[in-house]
Amino acid sequence: MASLADKFREDGAKSRASAAEMLKTPDINTNPTNQMAVVIQMCNANTREALADVLDHFSASAPSVPLDVLRRKSILDRNDLIRKAGARAAVTGDWNEFDRIVADTAGAAGT
Repeated sequence: MASLADKFREDGAKSRASAAEMLKTPDINTNPTNQMAVVIQMCNANTREALADVLDHFSASAPSVPLDVLRRKSILDRNDLIRKAGARAAVTGDWNEFDRIVADTAGAAGT
């Protein structure tokens, strides 16, 4: 069974072949409708091939741990870091580290 990336590549090749056929029509230089159809088919081909490349990249570089698990672990680690910084600040009275971590977290969450 073909992968999704292979299907995108096949669809891209079909779109490119369709555009090539449209370029052979005798009125391609004078008919804006045909010109627009060629451009759309070529854009579709490029987009599908790019999607196939992205899928190949992500499937090759995908971690063995699901992304939702990694995300939850990242949140737990960040919360633990904030909790520890808050505990130290409550004892020492120096809130600079806590403020920095919270600001970094807020900046990362906003992007």
